[in-house]
Amino acid sequence: MQMYIQITTKCNMKCAHCALSCSDVGWNMQIETFIKSLFFAKDHGYSHITIGGGEPTVHPEFWTILNSAMYFRPPFHIGIIT
Repeated sequence: MQMYIQITTKCNMKCAHCALSCSDVGWNMQIETFIKSLFFAKDHGYSHITIGGGEPTVHPEFWTILNSAMYFRPPFHIGIIT
């Protein structure tokens, strides 16, 4: 099973094809919520986590989020959609 986690709705690209209409105004997921998502995924047998947004690299805690996901690996394969 796969889980997509949208860590931000902010994006600095303003792509015309964006299905989410992301912009530089939006919200960022709290790190605690992300950690809870990882535990949920682990407890429910998810094998693949995809981190996305908006543009996930603009999240002020992006590297902490990525390191947290890597801490759980295995059981997860980790992907990032930018």
